[in-house]
Amino acid sequence: AVKWLEGGLPEGDLRQALLADPPETGVRSAVGFLRHRLIQKCPVTPLPAPPPPPPVRELVACAGEGEEHVFRPLGDETRCVDCRRAAAYAS
Repeated sequence: AVKWLEGGLPEGDLRQALLADPPETGVRSAVGFLRHRLIQKCPVTPLPAPPPPPPVRELVACAGEGEEHVFRPLGDETRCVDCRRAAAYAS
């Protein structure tokens, strides 16, 4: 039960799974009844929240030759893809 609570399952859902619909003939052993419910009526653990999207990087001015233009870098690039490609072909 602790694993479910630590996993984010609300207490009310756990209580419902353990105590709802008791047997018509009664319960002979409370411990056995709860053990059976913990094993057989395992509540569905909610899925973890998806990670937040990565932050959008700021536009930077390209340091390459030609007209001044901006691009959104993926890392620490100082030149846009086109300027890097042109420099690679020129060398």
